[in-house]
Amino acid sequence: MPYAEQKITSLHRWSQNTFTFKTTRPDGFDFKNGEFVMVGLRPEGKLIPRAYSIVSTNRDNHLEFLSIQVPDGPLTSHLAKVDKGNSIWINTKTTGSLTLEHILPGRHLYMLATGTGLAPFISLIRAGEVFKSFERVILVHTTRIEQGLAYRDELTSRSNDQFHYVPTVTREPFETTDRGADLFRNGELSTNHAANKNWFFEKLNLHIDGLHTSRFAFGDYDGDGRIDSLQSRFAKHENGEDTLSEIFFRRNTTKAGAPQFDSPVRIFEAPRGWHINSITMIDLDDDAQQEVVCGAFEEKPQDPDKRWIVASEIWLLDRD
Repeated sequence: MPYAEQKITSLHRWSQNTFTFKTTRPDGFDFKNGEFVMVGLRPEGKLIPRAYSIVSTNRDNHLEFLSIQVPDGPLTSHLAKVDKGNSIWINTKTTGSLTLEHILPGRHLYMLATGTGLAPFISLIRAGEVFKSFERVILVHTTRIEQGLAYRDELTSRSNDQFHYVPTVTREPFETTDRGADLFRNGELSTNHAANKNWFFEKLNLHIDGLHTSRFAFGDYDGDGRIDSLQSRFAKHENGEDTLSEIFFRRNTTKAGAPQFDSPVRIFEAPRGWHINSITMIDLDDDAQQEVVCGAFEEKPQDPDKRWIVASEIWLLDRD
């Protein structure tokens, strides 16, 4: 695979360890937005290549990359010191599956990135085709420190009803300190960013007093053709020490428009020490009735301040 010698045109630092660099684009260099390419330097004559996702779009006449500086890294320790006009070698072959053609169709697209993993998503967002395929695009970028939120101003300025940008920081005080994957698992992204403004769970009145929300699932639980709600919740056990993990059913009483839910009815209580961490409704046996499947893990104390997981299982709940 041949490499084309190109020139560095600019370098911009976001933080002490994160930077963007731009280069000239080789003649005939074609790629799909979201792909990556091998990029390298020759600090001592021998090429040192690494894979980099392309930040720029295939319409741009330059190439743009996002990099982290690894202490004593064979490539990045040199790359972080380049100047405008320095040579850089770029492979003429691109590849990658973070392209629009590899994304399954749906209403909402979630992009979860940490650090420099943001790069291919920037290319997709700048290109714009993704907004023709999805009703809403939610991008979550998680970094350790606030300075690491590369392209923050650009992404904030692009935010609108169709595009939601959610920056999170894990090691400094910040508006959101959860990781993107945790926000996805606990339902906050679908609640506050993917949902229509009139469809927040608060609007659906799904709160249960005294219990902490853990997981939601929606489906026709009672077979009446309406979309019901199952909620996994946990609360302190009456002994004040253990937690109690339960599933509640809430029947939808409307056939059209915004759903209205009956009072919660407890349908399952997990064994002591077990926690429900996922829940879904699906017709497993083709009998036109949706079964409840949940994932759970068992947790036991290791010492007064720590707990550890000793087992995880998937349960099919018996409705009889």
